[in-house]
Amino acid sequence: RILAQLFKETTPEEARLVAYMTQGRLGPAYRSPDFGVADKQMLKALGPKANELFRKLGDLGLTAEKLKNLNSKNQINTKQLNIKQVYEKLVEIAEAGGAGSQERKIQLVGELVSCLDGRSAKYAVKMILGKLRTGFSDMTVLDALSWMITGDKKLRPAIEGLYNVRA
Repeated sequence: RILAQLFKETTPEEARLVAYMTQGRLGPAYRSPDFGVADKQMLKALGPKANELFRKLGDLGLTAEKLKNLNSKNQINTKQLNIKQVYEKLVEIAEAGGAGSQERKIQLVGELVSCLDGRSAKYAVKMILGKLRTGFSDMTVLDALSWMITGDKKLRPAIEGLYNVRA
């Protein structure tokens, strides 16, 4: 129901991105790039206070959220990104390659996290690390689309039929 409500509040293009991102992907499973960012790189991207906090919390997503919440008290103007902008930044991180790409990924992750609120930073970090674990699948998205239209799952078979023709 929550995902259905989110779909109602987005444009069709945003809904497409949300459907992928809630599953920790940037596209269909057969065409979703790997971010190639490890825990140590994420710690560098999150800044000098991240190591100590990560040792206490044991989760880099929570570490990012806590750091953002601590830092938000000191920041007045933080640029807020929309869904498409977050998606584009995630794609840029995933597609960075070649000489110096690891440093570039660290820089891009830092830039992304700096533009997000604490909760958004938590989920972005988990997605980048491949540890999102929302429990959402393609079938969850199909159920949510049915809920969005009818308030229940009765359209799921028809939507799934369309999905099986063009995922």
